[in-house]
Amino acid sequence: MTLSRRTLLLSTSSAAGLSLWGCASTAPARPTLANVGIYSAGQGSAFLPYAQGIAQYLAQQGLKAEALTSTGSIENIRKTAAEPQRLATVFLGTAHEGFTGTGSWTQGQKFPHLRALFPMYETSFQIAALRRSGIGTLAGLRGKKVGVGPAGGPAESFFKGLLEVTGISASLVTGTPAALATDLLAGN
Repeated sequence: MTLSRRTLLLSTSSAAGLSLWGCASTAPARPTLANVGIYSAGQGSAFLPYAQGIAQYLAQQGLKAEALTSTGSIENIRKTAAEPQRLATVFLGTAHEGFTGTGSWTQGQKFPHLRALFPMYETSFQIAALRRSGIGTLAGLRGKKVGVGPAGGPAESFFKGLLEVTGISASLVTGTPAALATDLLAGN
C-alpha cells in the first residue's frame, strides 16, 4: 500500500491529536481560576494604578480580578512563587535578582518560574529633599531620617546597599510612598 503525503500527514495529525487527548483525559483536572489577584504595592506607588487598570480590564473580559496591595517587588516575587495563580508588578532589576538568586534579599534562593507579561516603565531611583532642608548631596543625608519605601521592599534594599557602599549612616524610615511623601512635605 502506498501512502500519499496528504494521507500520512492526516494520519500523523490524528494520532498526535488522540495522544494529546489521551494525556489530557488521564491527567488530573486543572483547577479553574476563580479570582485573578494582582499584587502591586501600596498607596501612592506607581504599581497600584497599573494593577487596578489590569484588574478592571480583566473584569471587563468576564474574570473576577482585583488589585492587591503589598510592599512591592520583593514581596510580590515571594507571593507569586507561593501562589502561582497570581500576577504581580515587579521592578525588572528585582525580578533579575530573584530569577538568578543574586539579590541579598534572596539569600541565594532562586525564583525560576518568573514570567514577564510586559515591561511597565524603566525603573529609576530618586532621592528628594525639601529645598529648605539644605540637603544638596548624598553626603547631606548623613545622620538624617530617610524615607525608603515599604519595609522589606526594593527601595529599602537598594538604599541600604547605597549607604553601605558610601559609608553614610542615616536612620531609615519605612512606609507607603503616600505616607512618606506626606512626612517629607511636613518636614519630618
